[in-house]
Amino acid sequence: MRFIDLNWITKKELLVGIFILLAINIYSISKNKSYKTILNSIPINSYYQDDNGLKEFKLNKTLVNAGHGDIHLYIFFKSTGCIECIQNEVNLLNDNLEINHSFFTVFLIGNDSTLLERLYEAEFGYKLLQSNTTIVNEDLNFDNPIAFLVTSTGKVLDTHYSEIDKPNKSIVFYRRNFRLIKFLSN
Repeated sequence: MRFIDLNWITKKELLVGIFILLAINIYSISKNKSYKTILNSIPINSYYQDDNGLKEFKLNKTLVNAGHGDIHLYIFFKSTGCIECIQNEVNLLNDNLEINHSFFTVFLIGNDSTLLERLYEAEFGYKLLQSNTTIVNEDLNFDNPIAFLVTSTGKVLDTHYSEIDKPNKSIVFYRRNFRLIKFLSN
């Protein structure tokens, strides 16, 4: 049996090299497991029921920017929507400003381009949408804020509809999805 000639390297250097490779391997495995754990924690909340059965939500392709990476969060507010719900969601987004804004896009449905800043003290940027813009393939009520977690291909992974009597639901949704976004941005 022939062995590789390792006379050019000391045992100490060899052990250090093996240790470094082992550490890199362990890190890669843990990061991969962590990534799978986070992805598995996403509820597939992207379907709705109609008269013809279960259908999948699809976001309007003109709103989805493929350059956003693996996943992106789209959040929609309506200027005439539930005041308390809007304030709650704006506060949650303001509290998470350390998240890279390239991972979420906020839209305001209406005509007042300063509404979220002026009335709700929004500290993040947002885009204005006309009220007749098609957002999803189903006629949804946007009176309360709605958020969609979307893949780069436009598949909706998770949806969130803000409810005035369930503010913790919003906290859980944003905490879970911002954690995933932070993980993917590292």
